[in-house]
Amino acid sequence: MNEVVSVILEILKYTVPSGIVFATAYFLLKKFMEEQRQIALIQANASIKAAAVPSSGMIPTRLQAYERLILFLERIEPNQMIPRVHRPAMTSSIFKRELQRTIREEFEHNLTQQIYVSSEAWNKLIDSRNATNQLIELAGKKVGDNATGVQFSSALFEILATAGISPTADAIETLKAEARQLL
Repeated sequence: MNEVVSVILEILKYTVPSGIVFATAYFLLKKFMEEQRQIALIQANASIKAAAVPSSGMIPTRLQAYERLILFLERIEPNQMIPRVHRPAMTSSIFKRELQRTIREEFEHNLTQQIYVSSEAWNKLIDSRNATNQLIELAGKKVGDNATGVQFSSALFEILATAGISPTADAIETLKAEARQLL
């Protein structure tokens, strides 16, 4: 019996320390893997939130785009554009062409800003540009090609007064509303 106890003790002498080492390694690895899983979840949640919310670095760029587009609309507003473009001794046809060229150049200069604003705001801006061009065409037809630039601008102001609303007012308000949402 002594031999049996001796063999059992000999087996225990090797298995008990091995069991302790195994249990320690198991619990340490389990804790390490759980911590790694938590870190991965936190990083995944952070990247999802970052993708859902526009970066704070993008907000100033978007605000600048709204500013530029509102400036564009103000610059093509007939009340602002006529005094800036008119030169003495211009005929109505030359004046009309210069106004349309100014609108086209201003628009082309700000064309890339559309990526920073909504489709609705951009479409309102396009509608405003088109409405301004139509007013210019209408004034040109009203006075004819041989009229003076002063007669042309008077006809354009008369059409604007009859309409009672600026062709750019609606687009400016839409852009302002969107810009306020960023703040």
